[in-house]
Amino acid sequence: MLQELNSLIFDVAAHEDMVEEEVMDMELFFLMSMMQSFVDGVGLPGQTLHSEVLAWIVGGEQMAATPCKWARQARAFAL
Repeated sequence: MLQELNSLIFDVAAHEDMVEEEVMDMELFFLMSMMQSFVDGVGLPGQTLHSEVLAWIVGGEQMAATPCKWARQARAFAL
């Protein structure tokens, strides 16, 4: 799916050197994110949505320690 989006947005020839595994990891993460939903005010994503204040989670240690399941999943995909 990401390859198709890239071909629509960018010059396909410019992205021929992309590593297939990286695309597949990003694609899987994207597809999984489409199935995520957050309850307003519940958990880190829901609290961020409710307060309308950005929350930055930076670095592997902080991502591993966060109560946000989605941030830990992103770390597992090395994103």
